[in-house]
Amino acid sequence: MKHKATATIASFAILAALCFASSARAQQRRLSTEDYNKAIHLYDQGLDQFAKGQIDQAIALYKQALAIYPALPEALTNLGLALDAKGDDDAAAQQIGLALQYQPNDAIAESDLGLVLYHQKKYPDSIAAYQKAISLKPDLPDAYNGLGAAQFASGDAAAAEANYQKALFIRPHYFDALGNLGAAYVSQQRWSEAAAAYQQALTLNPNAEDIRANYLAALQHSGGSVDLTSGYQQLVARNPSDPAAWYQLGHAQYENSQIDAAIASFQKSLALKSDQPDVEFSLARALTDQNKFADAIGAYQKGLALQPKSADALSGLGNAYLKTNQPRQAAEAFRKCLAIQPSASGPLFGLGLALMNSGDLTGASAAFAKLVATEPTNYVAFFDLGNILFNQGQYGLAADRYRQAIKLNPNLAQAHYNLAAVLVRLSDSAAAAQEYATAHKLDPSLIPPASK
Repeated sequence: MKHKATATIASFAILAALCFASSARAQQRRLSTEDYNKAIHLYDQGLDQFAKGQIDQAIALYKQALAIYPALPEALTNLGLALDAKGDDDAAAQQIGLALQYQPNDAIAESDLGLVLYHQKKYPDSIAAYQKAISLKPDLPDAYNGLGAAQFASGDAAAAEANYQKALFIRPHYFDALGNLGAAYVSQQRWSEAAAAYQQALTLNPNAEDIRANYLAALQHSGGSVDLTSGYQQLVARNPSDPAAWYQLGHAQYENSQIDAAIASFQKSLALKSDQPDVEFSLARALTDQNKFADAIGAYQKGLALQPKSADALSGLGNAYLKTNQPRQAAEAFRKCLAIQPSASGPLFGLGLALMNSGDLTGASAAFAKLVATEPTNYVAFFDLGNILFNQGQYGLAADRYRQAIKLNPNLAQAHYNLAAVLVRLSDSAAAAQEYATAHKLDPSLIPPASK
């Protein structure tokens, strides 16, 4: 979530409370009462237009007020905020800086300068401005929230969290600070606390869809018991053109074993925004679960075109190729995966299978040997190594690998059966008969040759 450093709009609700610097007061004395009141009226109209989102009109009105009364600090500050809203940060900083020349101890203007500097990504300067604002007015919640946002952007989530908490101590129902606090918790993987902060923010603004999405995502990570599928369905109902909402809905449906619905949601997300590798990968996994391997391959390929270094996706692609009897393509995918994660057991096993199925027994043997060296309890790898050695006529080594597989999994009927076949070739008929009997007991469909 993008952190918000909230602006404060100054107002002339009580003119007697205004405190101008000496130059401003001198200029005011040179104004007629009529001109002074006209400047104030234009300024107030500008505030009204800004509040309505009419930024251009607000800028025009502030400038008209300043044409009459150039040393009006609040008009300068709010002109700066309006220019900032238009994206003209340099001009905004200039106007607020001029206001501070007239009124150097204005905490609100310092806070607003911090906001503009934040938007300029001048985070150290923004932090300094917010800190000065707080030194001038220690009970200014917007300054604490803005200081937290600048610190968070600088990589100091702990300091940001502390300042969001200070803002909330002063103003407990502070929507932006709650949202920012939730994001600070997320960055520290404190999912339950993040969910609580987002939930509190939603009580203040139930229609904040970005906060709702963050809340549901935090709940998902924290293992919350809330019906996430229903929550995301409400989210997409409110904003059906949001690809992120459809993606999160798909995840919730997938976790709830609603695979067909998840596929439809992932496809909807991609229809709204095509260049989303994570969505392509999620779609591919869901298609794989439905045995739609050709479609899964297409989704993996699209995602990998955008994010070619995803080891998980390359491994998934390799498995999909194996399922469609394309061992050479599978081996290529697994090799790319292993170039990223050299000792990953799943891709090593997949590479061994792919090479074995493509007739490269030497390469398959090397892959399985590396796998059992890094994962010595993998009985399936020992079993497949035995099969390769059996096919190569290395019966003694094959028997050893089958025995290792049986030691790790005594109930592996096929390993007993294949060991018996090897023992026959090694002329150990008694031991072979015993292994055949064990295999048949574990799996009656495995009938010893003498019984056929």
